[in-house]
Amino acid sequence: MPQDFRPEDLPARVEAWKQVIQTQMHFNDLSVRSRQLGLTFVVATLGLSVVIVLQFPDAGLNSMGRFWHVSGFLTAACILAIMAVRTLDLGVYHRMLRGSVAFQQAADAKGLSQDLFGMPDGMTKYISAYSRSEGASFDDAGKVSMGSVRTAANKVSLFYWSTKGFLLAVTLLIFFLVEPSTGASGSGAEK
Repeated sequence: MPQDFRPEDLPARVEAWKQVIQTQMHFNDLSVRSRQLGLTFVVATLGLSVVIVLQFPDAGLNSMGRFWHVSGFLTAACILAIMAVRTLDLGVYHRMLRGSVAFQQAADAKGLSQDLFGMPDGMTKYISAYSRSEGASFDDAGKVSMGSVRTAANKVSLFYWSTKGFLLAVTLLIFFLVEPSTGASGSGAEK
């Protein structure tokens, strides 16, 4: 324990620890919700695109010597929405989460986990180690160590790239495989 530790300070330290953990949970929740919003965009776009292709095969326009179905534009717009969600998630919420994690790890380095739990590393360091590393472990004293590291930001970024790649493939399939009915002008109007 730090030399300046006083037992009467323990309730205040526990309360501060709870607040930091609540802050981490809040930012993590915001990140998860933004990803759910992005997936909702994807599912809704795909469902709507299927309905439009099946119910309105002539909905589109003729330009540059070919027919462009409106569903292709819809899925392309969804890529832009996913890019905006990614910016919100990784550019704002994830950075705030990383800041709260860094704060907790700094507090642990000053002895907070040692004071509260008798362990050299706190819960935040354990979560970080096990979420970033396949080879994470801890010794008998409770000191955590990591193997090779792959950050959460890298994993989440891969999720967004995969989602955008999938939507791009769907967009291209729609644009190059969906043709209007025979004799349609591509205006979307019924004959």
